[in-house]
Amino acid sequence: MELQVVVELVGTIARVFSHIPYAVVGLAAMVCHGLPGAKPSRIVLACPGHAKDVVRGWAIAQGLRSGHAPNLFSVMSSDGKMRVVEIGYIECGFEALAITHMGADQAKVLSLATIANLIATAYVRELTIATINHHRQDTHANDLRWVLCAMIERGERLSYPLVGSVMTLEFWVPFTTAYPDTVGLFADAGLAAEVDPDEGFALEEDFTLNCNDSETSSRWSCEGTLGFH
Repeated sequence: MELQVVVELVGTIARVFSHIPYAVVGLAAMVCHGLPGAKPSRIVLACPGHAKDVVRGWAIAQGLRSGHAPNLFSVMSSDGKMRVVEIGYIECGFEALAITHMGADQAKVLSLATIANLIATAYVRELTIATINHHRQDTHANDLRWVLCAMIERGERLSYPLVGSVMTLEFWVPFTTAYPDTVGLFADAGLAAEVDPDEGFALEEDFTLNCNDSETSSRWSCEGTLGFH
């Protein structure tokens, strides 16, 4: 979908779900924040698990057409084409997602900091897969570079606990080793760190995070790793 179609559909969703907790996630969220050249195939939303029945019932009542799966709906854009909206439900942790309100309709979109954290989660998950996919790892790296640059340009800062997945040895060491140019970007976005495997992860704010700290384990990530049900 072209940018104008994404913006139109996100606005439509904002009006339909104005009273319902949700967030635009994945590639569509990055496009809303200004990622150039990307064309998401669908709009993906995250909603809290407890709202599942309400969301589905309200979507149908407001004219969204139900798809072949219970979490898929279709919406007609102004060019006469049917577009897919996918809704995923997060059983635990939705409230911890940082959301940015955008446009006249105040559409709810994941913040750049949260997107950065979810990309980090996806990258770590990628490292656990037996068959290494360097292209996918590079895609995560390029996406994260863009997010960091966008945050720096807009004066936004990375901060704990929004970036708990970034602030783990499991992410930081392999990622910054593979993509050393990102260390400066992290620093410019507010996260400069020195890593000592024996001591933990020491940040410039003099905050020490033990790599086994369970509170930093992200429950969600980008599309496919958000813990959708």
